[in-house]
Amino acid sequence: MAQVIGLHNEATYQSKPIAEAHRMRKVYFMLMVTERFVCIDDLIPVVLENSVKEFSLDDEEYSVLIEGFKQLVRVFAIPSKAIFDMFIQLNDASSMPPGAS
Repeated sequence: MAQVIGLHNEATYQSKPIAEAHRMRKVYFMLMVTERFVCIDDLIPVVLENSVKEFSLDDEEYSVLIEGFKQLVRVFAIPSKAIFDMFIQLNDASSMPPGAS
């Protein structure tokens, strides 16, 4: 859904008012963090890329409260999709019974 409405595309944010673009960026990153956590937990592929600029705390009304979220975004955004794919493959291989191929 995030990709259907263009949240993965930086150009989407350019035509929006600052407050709306800021809110949309936070939504995208919340979806990305949630997706990556679920993918690790359920061993399914990651779809969303870290393809947009981080939201700025300058645009945040409650910057003290949102700082923790921003740190969480960084933890999940730094590894590429390839890292998550390798993690899934390693865990899939280790969960196979002996002799199964």
